[in-house]
Amino acid sequence: MATENINYNMRPALLDETPQEKCGIAFGHSKDGIPVIHTVREKLSSLNNRGRDFAGMAAPTRDGIRVATFPSYVKDAFREDFDYEKYGLMSDLVQGHVRYATSGGENKDSVLGAQPMVVEYGDKQISLAFNGNIPEEKRKLLRSRIPDDMPDLGDFDTANIAQAIVSAPGETWEERIYNGMVDVDYAY
Repeated sequence: MATENINYNMRPALLDETPQEKCGIAFGHSKDGIPVIHTVREKLSSLNNRGRDFAGMAAPTRDGIRVATFPSYVKDAFREDFDYEKYGLMSDLVQGHVRYATSGGENKDSVLGAQPMVVEYGDKQISLAFNGNIPEEKRKLLRSRIPDDMPDLGDFDTANIAQAIVSAPGETWEERIYNGMVDVDYAY
């Protein structure tokens, strides 16, 4: 498999375990080919109040999308000594996410729901970070579009969206996104 999840049990004890907002998403791209990993790390750090359950980043490589997720604050997950190059994150295109669990189970220390999430189907691969909730009626619609031969990634919004998009018909990503999300007309 072209993806690799790195998960450390580093989640610090929090003084206040109450919800602190919704998830936070950061994205970086350099037209000049300069790695943007440190810029995305800084953006995620400033969003850490929006998600303390997990911190993660994903980047495309020649071998597919690489992802690293940690049950921790950004500064503890992506430490100064973290080897970004080893994990394929030294890229001019990086997606980041801090998670505040809104669905996907009661166990917040579980890797279930860590994002960005990479989903593969056939020869297609997508990395997705999601901030929000989709009502159950719309999630049922998304789940009805997921082929039976796709692995069970859990019943939460991000998995449902990613699987519906990556398996949707279409020649381009724009077509697959449209076909996977048609009639799911809520904010996301």
